[in-house]
Parts: sequence; C-alpha cells; structure tokens
Amino acid sequence: YKRQAADEATVFHESFDAPCAGVVGEHRWAEGRWGQGLILDMPDGRFDVDASELGIAEQGTVEWWVKTRSAARVWWDAGWHYFLHLEPAAADGVQIDVSKYGTSLETWITLNGEPYALDQGVHETLQTGTGGLSNDDWHHMLVSWDLTGERQWLWVMIDGVGTQAFFPRGFEPSAFARIEIGNTPSDWDVPYLAMDGAIDELRVSNVSVRDRLAQ
Repeated sequence: YKRQAADEATVFHESFDAPCAGVVGEHRWAEGRWGQGLILDMPDGRFDVDASELGIAEQGTVEWWVKTRSAARVWWDAGWHYFLHLEPAAADGVQIDVSKYGTSLETWITLNGEPYALDQGVHETLQTGTGGLSNDDWHHMLVSWDLTGERQWLWVMIDGVGTQAFFPRGFEPSAFARIEIGNTPSDWDVPYLAMDGAIDELRVSNVSVRDRLAQ
C-alpha cells in the first residue's frame, strides 16, 4: 500500500520524525515505516490528538501505519487490543471505536452510550479479519465515515482491503473532542487494552475515502 501524502483535505499530519505532543504513558522512539516511528509500550502507551478544531464531524478519515510487537502475535491472538477511539465532544454525540478481538478488527458507532445498528440496521460491529496479517510487518490502517446523506457510510481497511457498512440516516453528525490511538480510551474505567506496537505516519482528513475508492 502506498504512502499517502498530505493534501488539501489533510487537517492533521504527524510523521513522528521528532518528539511531538500527544504521547501518553510508556513509549520509545525507534525506526518507523519511514524515518522514525513511535513505539507505544506496555502497559499504558497511547497517542492523543485534539480533534476539536479539525472539522471532521460530518465526514473524515483517520489513517496510520501500525507494526505490532512481533512476539505478541497481536493479529492472531485471542486478546483484546484497542486501536482507535474517536471521543465525542458532547455526551450524546457520535463515538467511533476500533479494537481487535480474536482474529477480527471490530468497528462500531456508539450513540448515547449504546452501539448503533450498522449494516442496514442488522449488525452492531463491522468486522475485518486479521488472521492473514503478518506480525512482523508494517500495515496501513484506515477508518473513514460519511454521515452527510440519507445513506450513511463507514469504512475500515487494512493495507487497502477491508469492509464497509451503510445504513439509512438515523442520526446527525456531531463534533469529536479527541482521537486516541493504541490503548484503552482515556476516560474508560477498564484495564489497559494495549495495541502493543509502533505507529507511524498518522494522517487525518476532512473528507471520506469515497472518492479515493472510486478512482
């Protein structure tokens, strides 16, 4: 999968080539996918982005590169590992989460504390298999949404391949407060669910991946 350069739709970009704001907990700087990357160490390593001014309520894309710790076999194990949390600015706002449980990446939308029924109202999680991924290589992860129309969309992709859900318009878009990567969301009273690995080249866009998929 090709490296995505920053463009006019990019509202946040972090290459991790130098120490930066947003790093939480145990971490190290090491070789990345390109240049330097950030290792989020056990147990509490996490990377946070202030999303309040990014303008990604109605549609957006968060994409980054991930290399899990080889010995942990994260993609294959039966454990629970957190990859992405989009924290709503208001308590009743839209929340998006991505975590890995078993050999599937599970993505879901929460409204008012309850999972929203995706896939035309049938399933509450969008599942993307991870059993075929190498634990020794970098992988490109992408989460994207378009909540603007009468049909609302959610996409999840790993190395350019993934799954999508679409469902009749059932809620209004709302602002996000934070983007949190690599561990349990900061305001959750549950144990650490570390991704256990490195991240690199984080890019946030204020458009969905729809046009990119159409090319």
